[in-house]
Amino acid sequence: MKGKKLTVAQMKQLNAYGIEDTTPYLAQKNTSTLLQVVNRNTGDVIKFKKIVDRHNVSLERITTTEHDRPPVNPCLDCDCYDPDMGCSMPTVDRLYACPLHEERG
Repeated sequence: MKGKKLTVAQMKQLNAYGIEDTTPYLAQKNTSTLLQVVNRNTGDVIKFKKIVDRHNVSLERITTTEHDRPPVNPCLDCDCYDPDMGCSMPTVDRLYACPLHEERG
């Protein structure tokens, strides 16, 4: 999963929302109006609206739904997966090595 480590201020704000252990979270999107964090372990996505008050930035949680969750790609754990090319497993090996391969007969 792509993302950047949270800043200390972001960690404190997540703590205020009851998220005690912030270590599995990464900042996926960080704009002037939105902070989107993702849990590396579960894939859960939480969106926050940024509210700027002079020099202070506070977060307001935006309720997320199931469709906000990134799709799970089973190929990501495969040694033959290339982020740019996708599956790079040779066709002859897919029959016995790929768990997603369907036999056609």
